[in-house]
Amino acid sequence: MKTLTLVLATASLFVAMPAWAQDKKAGASGYDAQPFLSAMLHLRSAALDCDGFVDGGPELRTASIDDFLTSLGMGDRNLVNTTTRNSLNKFIRSQAASICKDRLDLAYDEYESAAKVYLETKPESWPNPPSVSKTQWCASAHCTEL
Repeated sequence: MKTLTLVLATASLFVAMPAWAQDKKAGASGYDAQPFLSAMLHLRSAALDCDGFVDGGPELRTASIDDFLTSLGMGDRNLVNTTTRNSLNKFIRSQAASICKDRLDLAYDEYESAAKVYLETKPESWPNPPSVSKTQWCASAHCTEL
């Protein structure tokens, strides 16, 4: 279900894709923004789903992604997966935090890698990627303190 939500969210981005990103479709650029946009959406979704389960405020730390999408006319995306949130609420807090920590770390690494490639290869007229900072989500390796 989570994968379907991300696929649909990514697909909706390309339906309303701004002119700068349509350059690839028109053959004007050799860069495909889809991996970057997918990684960005995955990170924001993980942050929204896990906010409140870990320390460090993942929703606030990734708010610049919403600002980025809004500046391109693609704002107001609902990336919260209620199934995931409901599932996390069934775990004891430290288990949910540990799952979220792993999910957020993976999503941040994915985004960081995609943003680096995007920044190095994008046409000059395209906007810079949103700045997001990674943090330690839990004090212990398995979030047992939460």
